[in-house]
Amino acid sequence: MKAGCSAAQIQAAYLRGWIAARDAYQVGGSPDSLKAVETAIALLNRSGEQVAVYVLQAAEAAAQSERESLALFIEQAVQLEAVRLSAGQTPALIVTAHEAAGDLWLQVHRYEDARRAYVRAAERIGATRRITLGLARVAARLKDVDEACRQYAALAAAWKDPRHQPIEIGEAIRFPQDFRCPPSGR
Repeated sequence: MKAGCSAAQIQAAYLRGWIAARDAYQVGGSPDSLKAVETAIALLNRSGEQVAVYVLQAAEAAAQSERESLALFIEQAVQLEAVRLSAGQTPALIVTAHEAAGDLWLQVHRYEDARRAYVRAAERIGATRRITLGLARVAARLKDVDEACRQYAALAAAWKDPRHQPIEIGEAIRFPQDFRCPPSGR
């Protein structure tokens, strides 16, 4: 029971830190806005969850638009996660390091880096909805409308609950309408 509680606390700290870093980006990554991220990093450091620590350090760097620090931390996280994957273990926590790499590069407007990160993530962990959304957003930012149409169509098709539609699914449905994608998404 204690191991389950500890794992849940680690997951919760990681998620709180991830969300706080994304929110901090909206206000320029001020020291006050990053306090929750620092708290999460400290807890994760004590737990030994190094992949999560590196991901949050990368997210903190992204919140401050420090691209060089982002590159160093996210590459460390991805490499450690790759070792886990090679050993047959599961990837890191809720947002994998591979997915986070794409998300963070997209956040700081490094679209080619984001695309490479999402493609690498798809190869290593499979095409999750987060990766599909990331690839769609990158393609849209790079004005590759055909690819964006394909990715958004794949995301919309994968969503099976019409009663509950997150913002991202609404985005996937609206994009093809706004850009007159072919019905098949191709």
